[in-house]
Amino acid sequence: MERVVRELALREPMTVSPDMPYTELVHLFVAGHLDDVVVVNENESVVGTISPNDLLRATDQACDDEVDVGEPAKLEDRFAALKAKEIASPDVVWIPLDMPVREVARRMRDEGLHRVLVGDDDGDLAGLLTAFDVLAQIVPS
Repeated sequence: MERVVRELALREPMTVSPDMPYTELVHLFVAGHLDDVVVVNENESVVGTISPNDLLRATDQACDDEVDVGEPAKLEDRFAALKAKEIASPDVVWIPLDMPVREVARRMRDEGLHRVLVGDDDGDLAGLLTAFDVLAQIVPS
């Protein structure tokens, strides 16, 4: 019988508030050596995900040509105003707990996905799977 997502050791994703400031996010990623976080609102609904690339994109946008390198206060103000909800990628891909691992791998490959969120039978966040997690299940150690 084919293995399904429910049988895997799902990673419990790090979740953050939509209002978490950019600087706190950067510290969280660096200190925790994180690859991603899930932004969850007060109703525990997923707003989006943030990866290091999303943080780099936000950094680049905050450091546009209008801010001179000699004006660190302006840059600090921009970073202080930037929140997780503005940085998050809202396009998240959900998979069910009963999806076969082989199908998850195929979908991730076909759609160029690095991570997917796993929903339980009630539609709540049950975990997170990365491409590395799926590979670890396919290739025996």
